[in-house]
Amino acid sequence: MPVFTVGRSGDQKFEIGQDRQFVHNEHVRITVDEHSDNWYLEDLKGGKGNGVYLRDSAGDFRLVVNCHIKPNDVLRLGPENAKSFTFMAHQLVAPNDYSYEFKYLRAMDKRFKKAEEEHAAVVKKHNLNMIIAPIICVSLVAIVRIFAPIDPMLMLALCGVATALPPGLLRLKYRSDSERLKRIKETRAKFLLCPKCWRVLSDYDVRNCKCSVCKAM
Repeated sequence: MPVFTVGRSGDQKFEIGQDRQFVHNEHVRITVDEHSDNWYLEDLKGGKGNGVYLRDSAGDFRLVVNCHIKPNDVLRLGPENAKSFTFMAHQLVAPNDYSYEFKYLRAMDKRFKKAEEEHAAVVKKHNLNMIIAPIICVSLVAIVRIFAPIDPMLMLALCGVATALPPGLLRLKYRSDSERLKRIKETRAKFLLCPKCWRVLSDYDVRNCKCSVCKAM
């Protein structure tokens, strides 16, 4: 199985500039299994150097020392900074060819958009419910008023409660759905980055599998 030592002086086939000072000369060792997607990563500093960070399912980077990785995992050598270096593990077997990365990004984009659409529909339905609920409650109060005479002041108070209380309760109940939609959008923004220059990609860039700034494709 091919074994790569990645760093400023490593034997990887893509360049890590000497200006990336948070990257050690020999930063991480990655063993590539050509017959599966189960690769192995080892921090050559044993966690005592500038660190190896692996992007998780939420789009955040977490510190790792030794772990199994997949070709589509994104790694950062060193803490977040212009002097660190970020790359997708697949670059080890296809250096400077970003077609695999863009194909992965397109698939991710479709999943995120589908999730956004589904949750947006739920939020829209809930917003409609918050409009309808007070109308129903006020109508019920009016019907009760017809069959059981109520003091005008009490009637006014009941109408106020019927107008304000249902939306408030429904807002508490539905709050998690709105927060979920927000998290999906935030996570999408963390994933849809150019695999070379790591700027946020536009929908046009993702569709065309090419970064409009650095021209990676």
